[in-house]
Amino acid sequence: MPDLDYIFNTLLAKTLKDYERRGIQLEMANRVKDALDKDDILMAEAGTGIGKSLAYLIPTILWLGKDKKIVISTYTKTLQNQLLVSDIPLAKSVLGSTIVANLAFGSENYLCRRRFKKLLTEGAFLPFQYNEVESLVVWQKTTRTGLRSEAESHSRISIWRDVCRGQNTCIGKICNEMNCYYEYARRKLYSSQIIITNHHLFFANLSCGGRILPKYDAVIFDEAHNLEDIATSHLGETVTNFMFIYLLQEIKGCHINGIESLIKGVSEASEDFFKAIKRKYPTSITRIKQSVNVQTDILFNKIESLYKTLSNVTIEDEEKKAELDNLTGRLKELNTNLLNFLSLKNLDNVYWIEIDKKRIILRSAPIDISDSLSSSVFCGDIPVILCSATMTTNPNDFSYFSEHLGIRKGMGVSLSSPFDYKNNSILYTPQDGPDPRANNYSKFIVDETENLINITGGGTFLLFTSYKLMGDVYDQLSLRLPEYNLLKQGDFSRNILLERFIREKRSILLGASTFWQGVDIPGDSLISVIITKLPFEVPTEPVEEARIERLTEEGRNAFLSYQLPNAILSLKQGFGRLIRKKTDYGLIAILDTRIKKRYYGKYFLSAMPGSKQVSSIEEVREFFMLKSESRDKLLPEKTSIAKD
Repeated sequence: MPDLDYIFNTLLAKTLKDYERRGIQLEMANRVKDALDKDDILMAEAGTGIGKSLAYLIPTILWLGKDKKIVISTYTKTLQNQLLVSDIPLAKSVLGSTIVANLAFGSENYLCRRRFKKLLTEGAFLPFQYNEVESLVVWQKTTRTGLRSEAESHSRISIWRDVCRGQNTCIGKICNEMNCYYEYARRKLYSSQIIITNHHLFFANLSCGGRILPKYDAVIFDEAHNLEDIATSHLGETVTNFMFIYLLQEIKGCHINGIESLIKGVSEASEDFFKAIKRKYPTSITRIKQSVNVQTDILFNKIESLYKTLSNVTIEDEEKKAELDNLTGRLKELNTNLLNFLSLKNLDNVYWIEIDKKRIILRSAPIDISDSLSSSVFCGDIPVILCSATMTTNPNDFSYFSEHLGIRKGMGVSLSSPFDYKNNSILYTPQDGPDPRANNYSKFIVDETENLINITGGGTFLLFTSYKLMGDVYDQLSLRLPEYNLLKQGDFSRNILLERFIREKRSILLGASTFWQGVDIPGDSLISVIITKLPFEVPTEPVEEARIERLTEEGRNAFLSYQLPNAILSLKQGFGRLIRKKTDYGLIAILDTRIKKRYYGKYFLSAMPGSKQVSSIEEVREFFMLKSESRDKLLPEKTSIAKD
């Protein structure tokens, strides 16, 4: 078997045009190989440009053979598609491998033939949904996958939740429908050596005892910096008013004689309960520290009556009985989760209520997931590879990352990006400016942004931690920069915003949360990233607040041990949007002057790539003038087009 040096520097070089030897990529590949061979845990911080996908795919394919399976879990659909369509086929061609790879989707992504037929038979849709139903009928005649993304390629389908294979709607082997889309996809997964999924589905599989994914022999977490948040959400519980509405609708659809009044009773009692919750906790998010003092006796009595009646119904038809048993089980689970929330059952959980337009949501989540993950995911039974561009808060220091995920053995390796940040990027931090809490902060952001955009000519991401500040700045910039194409998160979908940003000239995209990470725009479309505020999490957000309290109770400095490291990792993600390939260049501006005025600013700066640091607008102007001149010489045709 050829060694990795020969594969990367000879075979891969022959396959890829303009291949560049990257020692860091080979080092990562060797580390991955060692971890797989030794059933070890590897944390690999891989900077942009290393080629991390091939660095873990090639040793993985060599390790797999015919009898093993590996799960590759990512955060974004973009990376999943890249792996399936581009990276895995390339690695297979280099190695001459015949391994099979497939994507794993959650069951709700598949059309359920039985539920769709039932909806058609009963006419259980509204007149305005007729066109949707008709399009689904036509689509079903040709689709091989039954996937929602395929059905909604042109427009959203509002009835999808009524016709999909929901989390608890399948009746299994009793179902009389042939050619189940979901079961066909599962059979493909079981015949695959590489299973590509997302973090949400991975932890959903973990929460349900492994009933979603096939048994696997190793895991690779790409975009691993998101694991803590996603694992936290899946290890908690959620109850909403719409859960009652939808479940009761499905029970009503079973057409069981004599239960209409019971369904109506639960419906009215649940509606009264959630109205009382909204009256008592009207704000958008309220943390609950004491038992919710809202009348619940009537609701629980009504649920119990309905549950007992459903449990005692006799049905000859096996399919209908299985469906009813399913619904009865869901009613019991909903009742249990509601009881758990109201009693604040788990002392290690944080509880809160969210009011979101028409939705009223009761949530709980674990304050600390490290013990749970240490005993389930990172227990050492199988090799686990974690990679991301943002894992360390200090050079080669994985302690924050590993502590929060419960990684108590294994090793970490920090692999720097091969990109020339010193010559191709500039880090601008203003010499002086107001505190972000000051009333004139939005004006300061607008003034600074206007000056910088007039230098770059657009091609700018403007990143926020506050939707209010984003709205204020957008309104002011719209007046000051009418000749630019201003795009704001929330006005369109993420994909449409990115497409317009790339396609339209002189673009400025204002975004929060979702645009700090997972966005890959190489080339001249993005030459400037302006960060308006250091990304500290809001300390009053329930999970954040509870974690800070827990650390304080333990006698630890919550700011230094949790809030600051978390903010550093987020800032590194924002920084990483700028340089995506070797020829990229541009500006990173951090307008929050606390990075210079407060003692902790040095920790942020030391974690950033080695860009040239400046504090004057003139130095920024000079940087872009020099870059423009050099690109005029090297790429005259491309530059002339960009100037038109």
